[in-house]
Amino acid sequence: MIKYEKHVREYTLLGVTAVIYEYFCQDFINWFGGTFKEMIFTIKDNTFYHFQIENDRLECSKKFLEKVNKNEVDLEQYTKEFKEIIQKYKIFLEKPIENKESILVLYKFYRQMLRYAYAAIDTIDVIETLDLEKREKFKAWAMQTRHLAEPLYKWGEQNYIPKYSEFLQKTELKKYSIKQIQNIHYSEMLDYLNLNKVLPPPEILEERSTSFYIQGRPIDIINIFQGESATQKFKEKQLFKITTKILQIGDTITGKTAQVGTATGKVCIIKSRKDMQKFQTGDIIVAPMTDPSYLPIMKQAKAFLTDEGGTLCHAAIVARELKIPCIIGTKIATELLSDGDIIELDANNGIVTILEKSK
Repeated sequence: MIKYEKHVREYTLLGVTAVIYEYFCQDFINWFGGTFKEMIFTIKDNTFYHFQIENDRLECSKKFLEKVNKNEVDLEQYTKEFKEIIQKYKIFLEKPIENKESILVLYKFYRQMLRYAYAAIDTIDVIETLDLEKREKFKAWAMQTRHLAEPLYKWGEQNYIPKYSEFLQKTELKKYSIKQIQNIHYSEMLDYLNLNKVLPPPEILEERSTSFYIQGRPIDIINIFQGESATQKFKEKQLFKITTKILQIGDTITGKTAQVGTATGKVCIIKSRKDMQKFQTGDIIVAPMTDPSYLPIMKQAKAFLTDEGGTLCHAAIVARELKIPCIIGTKIATELLSDGDIIELDANNGIVTILEKSK
């Protein structure tokens, strides 16, 4: 059975499904040097997830570094191009929504930005793929590019998509709720705008909040299921297999050190922005991953602990800046820990120990 890495995200089908089409087109594969064997986006019980085959991200990053080794990549030119795209993107986001076709511009930006942003996400974690003399220059480029890329999709998903879906609801799609509009996926929106095709009815879009599955594979293979057929896919792939492990006092979780130090404190599970309201100063943030919107509470936390992440993930970058102990890449911390657990986080050795279980 294939093992998948599970990632929780605050994305919408309306916005981010454009990305899965980009990953698996021939143009991206030529540009990047390769792509994933498979990627899956799902919605289950109002929560958005994406799945990748275990370690596939790192294998994909190695393909890009092989191009760097062959001198097929001009990093300075890439930086120039990426900055130009970001500047145009910022201007676009500041403009009011004028017509229903404006999302086509967002889609273009999403697909353009993905190439540069993804080239910096995981590559440092497999930097040994690079020839020794190329590593320092590439590391500097990746850190700069990752910093530029960090907020880009957040800006789109948290700012533009709500604004655009509200515009559509008021002008074009009055029988749909805003949430239903955000459950339209990329290819349906293209057909609606470019070919004047009819969108799925509200009840179909509503069902997607409960059970939806979209899978991408090279080249240009996209499979879509919803409702019972999507639920069946979840079971076939064992995407939401529930762990039966229960941690006891003294048990440990391990991960990778992102910032050294130790901390003892109360667990606060943060899976989305709405969870931020339960955070109290001095808590240890335990999250699938962090994002820029979490920064206000991160500044008040004793430590960070994440399921995901590499050297240049958001939690690692912020932890180094704030000198807050941080362990990343545990894969299971949010599943095994609970709000109120007391833990000792030893980021010097990448070990978390359970001191007390919440009632």
